[in-house]
Amino acid sequence: MKFLIMLLSFLVTASASATKHGVKLDPKRTIQVRGAITPASARDMAAALQEMEKDKSKPIDIIFDSPGGDLLFGYLVVDRMESLRQQGIQLRCFVR
Repeated sequence: MKFLIMLLSFLVTASASATKHGVKLDPKRTIQVRGAITPASARDMAAALQEMEKDKSKPIDIIFDSPGGDLLFGYLVVDRMESLRQQGIQLRCFVR
């Protein structure tokens, strides 16, 4: 698990404000994931989560509209979400 967190941290980019690779960050603390989970979309989602984790008092909504994708990077996303949950950040996930 620590390896996955370190790998995901390595992949995180500094900015999460733009729509890239099917990941859209909404100012209302909503992340929309559209399309297959790829290394690029997992990296963008991790960057968005990192940006939002600064304010631990508000929940983060994640909307998945995905047929699946790369298994390793899907697990990296789930592992990052679990890490935030353990920090006391509320995550609400929706699937379309």
